[in-house]
Amino acid sequence: MLLFQQDLEAFITGHIQRYRVRGGTASLTGNGQCMRVSYVAQQLDAGTDPWPEVLLEDFASAVEIRLHSPEHRIAYLPTHISQQGMVELSGFIRQRVRWTQGAMECLPYLRRLWRTRASWITRLDFSYFILGPWLNLLLIISFASQGLRRVFGGQGLTITPEVGLLLTVLPLIMQLNWVLRYIRERRLPLRYLPFAMVSLPVYSFALLSSLPKAYFNHFTGRRGWYKSVRHDDATLELPERHAEPARSNVTAPAASD
Repeated sequence: MLLFQQDLEAFITGHIQRYRVRGGTASLTGNGQCMRVSYVAQQLDAGTDPWPEVLLEDFASAVEIRLHSPEHRIAYLPTHISQQGMVELSGFIRQRVRWTQGAMECLPYLRRLWRTRASWITRLDFSYFILGPWLNLLLIISFASQGLRRVFGGQGLTITPEVGLLLTVLPLIMQLNWVLRYIRERRLPLRYLPFAMVSLPVYSFALLSSLPKAYFNHFTGRRGWYKSVRHDDATLELPERHAEPARSNVTAPAASD
């Protein structure tokens, strides 16, 4: 289930990257990342590290590129990338702790981002990603304080049943859309549909369970680097047919990010 959901996540991310290219906001990723030598040389000559000293250096590099010059373009090349997926929940959570903490470390970019002459789409897109962990923190605080609100008679945010139904149905429709596209493009039997929809909340809970540790590490100044072990995958073979755009199979028995 963990491998399946990681592959589904990579599939969705790949398609979202294709949409982001249209708005000029595609991000660099750790897999198959290429940078022009001229840009790297300019950064080094200016005394700037092209790969910022944060735990999410690939995303921070994308922000640095756009801040350096709005004319720079980050292209998303549709090709086949085979990456190893996590099979142990503990390792998966440690990996996502680092990713979340890395996004939190990018918060100082917000001021520079909104002072640059980049397009408003670029600024909104990058800002949404940077603020994601902080918005999730507000959500966790809201959940955790619900018991206190009940004790002291606080109501919190109240919504009508119609709005509540809408906020429930819309995410389910979006999830169903992605799962159906995944099954179609991967040419999987339709029986994978209920498995994917049922296991998705379990996978989401695993993602959320990594947040408290990420917050703890960030606020206590811990920046330990967890790098998952790469296992030998020399026996794996790439598909014979030409790879489809946004295709990123999680195929191997263990993880490396």
